[in-house]
Amino acid sequence: MSVWTRKHAPRTGLLQRLAAVATVVLLVASCGGGGGGEERDTAPAPAGEREMGTLTLRIINNNFNAATVYALWPASRRLGRVEGKTEQVLTVQINGPSVTFEGRLQGGSPARIGPIAATPNTEYQLVIPPGM
Repeated sequence: MSVWTRKHAPRTGLLQRLAAVATVVLLVASCGGGGGGEERDTAPAPAGEREMGTLTLRIINNNFNAATVYALWPASRRLGRVEGKTEQVLTVQINGPSVTFEGRLQGGSPARIGPIAATPNTEYQLVIPPGM
């Protein structure tokens, strides 16, 4: 009974090893990089699916009451809550070409800005007055 070990195994030459590796690389490259022959879509995504960027909203609440802040795109989205007599900065993901920002106090009328163009990397300011 013969057991082959590394010590007794026949040695493969350096050129044979390089030829084997080169063959494998060429086979993988000819098959499309191992992607299973899938075609990749290089066209830009439709406007509804594309990353539209972010904007900054600075909320200045001059009222004593806390305000809940919303972004009104085609649908309403709650952004957060700003305590009375404080200021807060929010980063907002853009979901459309224009937006209205609204700060609502409990039992009060809303403070609004908009509709405004939703421009990426721009800061907007929503001021909630003290007498609302």
